[in-house]
Amino acid sequence: MSIRVGVIGAGMRAYDFARYARKNTDRVTVAAVCDIDGERAREFAAHTGMADAHVHTDIRGLAAEKLDAAIIMVPDAFHREVAEECLAMGLDVLLEKPMALTGDDCRAIIKAQTRSGTVLQMGFVLRAIRFYQQVKKILEQGTLGQVLSMSAAEHLSLDHSASFMRRWHRKRANSGSFLLTKCSHDIDILNWLADSRPAAVASFGGLDVFTHDKQPATHCSVCPAAVKAACPYVFKGAFVHLTAEDTHDPSRNNWDLCVYNDDKDIVDNQVAIIEYENRIRATFSLQLFAKRDQRHLTITGEKGHLHGTLESGKIVISPAGPGEEVTIDATAGPGGHSGGDTASFDAFLDAVRLRAKPIADVRSGLESTVAVNAIDRAMLTGKVVRISRHEYRLD
Repeated sequence: MSIRVGVIGAGMRAYDFARYARKNTDRVTVAAVCDIDGERAREFAAHTGMADAHVHTDIRGLAAEKLDAAIIMVPDAFHREVAEECLAMGLDVLLEKPMALTGDDCRAIIKAQTRSGTVLQMGFVLRAIRFYQQVKKILEQGTLGQVLSMSAAEHLSLDHSASFMRRWHRKRANSGSFLLTKCSHDIDILNWLADSRPAAVASFGGLDVFTHDKQPATHCSVCPAAVKAACPYVFKGAFVHLTAEDTHDPSRNNWDLCVYNDDKDIVDNQVAIIEYENRIRATFSLQLFAKRDQRHLTITGEKGHLHGTLESGKIVISPAGPGEEVTIDATAGPGGHSGGDTASFDAFLDAVRLRAKPIADVRSGLESTVAVNAIDRAMLTGKVVRISRHEYRLD
């Protein structure tokens, strides 16, 4: 049975799903695409080979499409509104991370999902990656004994770093924060591996590189040639999908906005410390300016240490006492996010078809948002923030 879906939001993540759908026509059919920018929606349908998909600029038009599910990939600030609309239509939902900007918005989505009785899977693709699934298995087997601490980091390449300073993510009103929009699934992974919820957090961070005092021009297109020649952040079209008109004039939608612009309120580096309810401690570091995108993970237990790098797929277990180090190969599968996209999309379609529990449910979405919001409060106030169990309530 091919599941009929509507894709809502014709941005980069929608193109990721479209590539998957083209390879799995026996499983899924993109019957409709919806975006408030009609030009973008039409180009999405044409460029992805889905010319038969009906194009809408108003989500209410999807009600007549006889869809089974909705793939929601709109900017974060609209997750609650769009999810509630789709759930009210009785559609199963794959909701891109984060679930929503606030705990209250997450609870509103949960209420709508409970009322509809449909499947809602969070777009926490890291859970579907072989690397993290193997780490989870190692912990469940007790190989490290009692887990004491975890340390994780995400590093972004220069192009990837720059893209967040230009796109809609650069404003907290749209994205919640850099940590929420980019790393809510990293915090979810720590929650998942700890098998617990954050109880107290501290954080430090700031905007220390992409500051306005360094801005030579408003956009790359009008930047002095000598400056542009030496700038590592010149817009190259990465991490966006330009419409035909955008290609001719990338400045019209700020795609080539100078990374040093003053029209942003996000950080460019942040570290967090987390204490879980089960007393596991963790750190997470979001750092830009790397040669390539990378994720690192170290876990310390009473019986040994585990260290791995997602991109290499190698997990090294070092016993605390006698014994040799063991290296496990958890090489990435095919597709984006080290195979996580393909596996996550597969899991969602399986959940829809079998009416099964998704790999990342509404509770995981709420817990990640609540934790990240607390981490950001800690950063802004300079205080340790304690998270009450009441903040994790589902209703």
